[in-house]
Amino acid sequence: MNLKNKPKRSIYQPIMGIPVIILLLIIAAFGIQFSLKKHYPERYQKELDIIIKESGQSYRNKETGLEYYILEDENKNKYIKIYGTNGKKQIVKIPETINGLPVTILGEMSFLYNEQVEEVILPDSITAITAFVFSDETKKLKKVTIPASVTDIDDLAFANAANLCKQLTIVTDKGSAAEAYAKKHKIKVEYLP
Repeated sequence: MNLKNKPKRSIYQPIMGIPVIILLLIIAAFGIQFSLKKHYPERYQKELDIIIKESGQSYRNKETGLEYYILEDENKNKYIKIYGTNGKKQIVKIPETINGLPVTILGEMSFLYNEQVEEVILPDSITAITAFVFSDETKKLKKVTIPASVTDIDDLAFANAANLCKQLTIVTDKGSAAEAYAKKHKIKVEYLP
């Protein structure tokens, strides 16, 4: 083997692979986005609208431990979307307002990995529960009180929660969206007085 004719390796050769990796990551991200848009067009647009409206600025209420976004609707009315909890309370009662703004949405991953909560009580100000709010990781959860004001419950609100749904009771009004959701997903129902 003649070592004199061996091509020299450039010190820039390993670095040249970085733009290719970045390009592949961008293509993968657009592929996922395209897949979501194709298979779930309404949900994709709804989530995209929420992402656009959410400035990335989030807040935490020290009293309740709730993490939330302040959002604006199309009429410039501000409202709160809950997206997390600190996981230290066994009974979590979501307030109707935070800093004078109505709490209207229980958002993605609000209780997804909360292993301490046993009961969640939603106020009449809540109108929607998004996907992936609860999972089997919410191990101790036994009861969720959902008022009739909640008219939109994403089909994946209790995603990956087969075990949770066996021990869970949804407390709600007769004829509510929560009752229909519970029956569809074989979750025990109790009715509010």
